[in-house]
Amino acid sequence: GQVIWLTVVLAAAAAVLMNRMEDPLVSGDSSERRDRPPYWSSMREGWVLIWKQPALRTIHVIYVLESIAGVVWIAAILYVYVSEVLHKEEAWWGYINASFFLGLMAGGWCGMKGSRWIDRHIGSLTVYSSFGISLMTLGFGMTSMPWLALMFSAGFGLFDQLKAVSLQTMLQRSVSLQLMPKVYAAQSSLISLVFGASTLLFGYVTDRFGVRATFMAAAGILFLSGCYAFGARSRWPSGKNAPDKAQ
Repeated sequence: GQVIWLTVVLAAAAAVLMNRMEDPLVSGDSSERRDRPPYWSSMREGWVLIWKQPALRTIHVIYVLESIAGVVWIAAILYVYVSEVLHKEEAWWGYINASFFLGLMAGGWCGMKGSRWIDRHIGSLTVYSSFGISLMTLGFGMTSMPWLALMFSAGFGLFDQLKAVSLQTMLQRSVSLQLMPKVYAAQSSLISLVFGASTLLFGYVTDRFGVRATFMAAAGILFLSGCYAFGARSRWPSGKNAPDKAQ
């Protein structure tokens, strides 16, 4: 109960702080704010942009594949994994999540220190990190050694962060600043729909074939994502592409 109330307080504080954020491209004029297109209109325009622009379409195919495979990390499946594969108590659920976030932090640190290298090899990094995530997922699902599961979880977080940095950078290079909210609106609806449907599918797979089969399927999907990223590497925007050229 105390944890839940702490979460409520933190969420409320975040909402207050977000309400104080201002868009530097939009003035405080009320008439200008009224002229903003509705959310559904922006999302529809975002769909058109994603479909027509090859780089955006490629990026979102990868996002969709990642969203499908990412379902294996939801609480319901991870709880079954800890119980049936690792044969550990519920506390190990928290240990796995903690190691994952340590990997994320390590990936963020690597991203800051190697930003210039990432900028020059952003397409290659996307491919390598895709295969790295697939390998970590497969290793995590196959091992029954708790300490090794923690290492695979941390490795997953490391590669996942590097891949996220790469994809976000390429997305922002592929569309103008003014059009970016429309792309993100469409992306949000797409990812939510895919993730929800995949939750049902992977829940059935876990119940029918076991949790190891679920992680094997996720690793296979992530491997396909890496193969797709490798085949589409010629479409990646380079650092020389000006964002305002995308229309």
